[in-house]
Amino acid sequence: MKQVTGKEAGLTEEDQIRIALRTASAMQGTANIQAIYEAVNQELRKLHQGETLSEQGRASLRRLVNTKAVQMGLFAKHNPLQPGWNITPSGLEYLQYYDASQEDTSEAAPISAPLTSNTTLSPFLFEQYILKLMTRMYPFYNWYHQGVHKKEERGLDLLGTRMDVSCMRIGVQVKLHQPLSTPSDAEWNKFLAGCYLRNVVRALFVTTGSLNGKQHREASQSMIHVLEGREQITRVALQYGITDFQHYPEEW
Repeated sequence: MKQVTGKEAGLTEEDQIRIALRTASAMQGTANIQAIYEAVNQELRKLHQGETLSEQGRASLRRLVNTKAVQMGLFAKHNPLQPGWNITPSGLEYLQYYDASQEDTSEAAPISAPLTSNTTLSPFLFEQYILKLMTRMYPFYNWYHQGVHKKEERGLDLLGTRMDVSCMRIGVQVKLHQPLSTPSDAEWNKFLAGCYLRNVVRALFVTTGSLNGKQHREASQSMIHVLEGREQITRVALQYGITDFQHYPEEW
């Protein structure tokens, strides 16, 4: 039986982390490392008959689970008094986000789309990063990560509702795009429609890419607040005590 690493077999780091999360989720939230090894080996057998994880592959998988996935907040930090790896609420949300993104084919791809349909971890973590920023910027609002429900998102990833009798709403769309990438007309119009349908009093469009001239003009005319580009997002985040986002796609 040929022994390989996950990468050699064609599994990305995200693929392996997702398999580990699914294993923990299926085992009532906790999985030991042997169960995770076996889950990855089962996937390897589906992809390539006769392949299994090598010692190097198991070591890389352990690192992904106990270091990278923990740093991302998907697994809880290992507790020697409680054997196994415990999936966090964010880990469960990511699985929901991933499954919904695979089902959603209604949204047109952005110009120069940098991400494949299989790469959803970085966008999910970026939405959570912006959610954290919004809770600092607007602390009197109750925030909800609408983006985990792709079919019901309707152009807004984050919704904030004022916690008083006014119940005023803030709507936020978040895009993890490369610097020169702009939203497609379909994405932009979906965002505008989502703001109208939800009666938001303040709309924000946050993108690591940029807007085109028409979108800038419409944003100005409609009093839409724009955070545009990694440098601007980082500068604003630092003002609220939040460090730079650390989980951009590896190919960037």
